[in-house]
Parts: sequence; structure tokens; C-alpha cells
Amino acid sequence: MTAPKIDTLANGLLIRIGSRENAQGKARRYLLEARLTVELVDGVEIRATCRGSDSTYQLGYTPGRAWWCDCPARSSSCAHLNALKLVTLVPTGREAYDHH
Repeated sequence: MTAPKIDTLANGLLIRIGSRENAQGKARRYLLEARLTVELVDGVEIRATCRGSDSTYQLGYTPGRAWWCDCPARSSSCAHLNALKLVTLVPTGREAYDHH
């Protein structure tokens, strides 16, 4: 017997309970649960930590390295990075390359 799917609205975000979350859904849940901490945004790079299911991960954006996360998924589209991308923008323009 399959558990019923229940939709609930929490702080304006629709959360589906009883079905497998995709990375975007998990990212939104991480934000809702305040699991993401943005530690640095300086016009050149972005650094953050995100408390995942089993551990806290380091993640961010660095010119030349692009988006990165040290979680086991090793993907630029993991839930942790999706959460960070929802609240930050990639630095653009000259300031992204003139970092000392």
C-alpha cells in the first residue's frame, strides 16, 4: 500500500509529503528550515555552508572553479547548490576578475 501524497503550504512554499523530493524541492526545504548559511559574498566569490541529511557541507562559487560543493553528489546541481543559487547571483563584470 502506498502512502498518500499530502500537499501543504508553509511560508508560501508548497511541500509535498509522502513522495521523493527532487533537488529543487530539497533546496527549497533547506531554505525553509534555515539549513543554509551564506558566509561570504564579496563581488568575486560566494561561500556558504549547508546542513544536509547526514553532514554539513562547504559550497560556493569561485571564478575559474565555478559552482562547487564538497557533498558526495559532486554535482553542480545538488540540493545544497540549488539552495545557494536561489539566494545569490554569480558575480559579473570586471569586479569578478579584478580580485586582489
